[in-house]
Amino acid sequence: MTFFRDLSHFGYAHEPDLQTALNVGWLSPFMYCPTEPTTLEFRRKLFDLCSRPQLRYYGYQHCMLGLCKFVPRKFIPALWGITASLNGHAITLGAGIIVVRGSTATYAAPDLIYHYVTRHGYRPPTAFIDAVLASPLSPPDRLSVSRLTCA
Repeated sequence: MTFFRDLSHFGYAHEPDLQTALNVGWLSPFMYCPTEPTTLEFRRKLFDLCSRPQLRYYGYQHCMLGLCKFVPRKFIPALWGITASLNGHAITLGAGIIVVRGSTATYAAPDLIYHYVTRHGYRPPTAFIDAVLASPLSPPDRLSVSRLTCA
């Protein structure tokens, strides 16, 4: 996956509604990643957002952090991507981008952020956490239809 520093300008997708969005959670194995526990309420709302990403792309990104990079692809539960579950609901992560609108900024994050938070202890910026906690349980409609992209 492509690395972008937290709170840098989002330029991954050229959606008019996201021209001023900020990056969160675009992690890389060789770059610093803040770690600290997060609340259960935050993780529940983040799961809900990641279960219905606003942007979806063909193909899946894999987690390259920690021991995940050593897992042979044939042992990953889905053909590609990462499966996450909460309260009996399972989702496949790795092909979507969530958009979270806060009081002062809009944030764009890969749906893998849920995996990073729950499995690797990643702690997103406080402003993003506050925006997730203030967001409604169901995200807005998708911003665009699926499309093939080259990155």
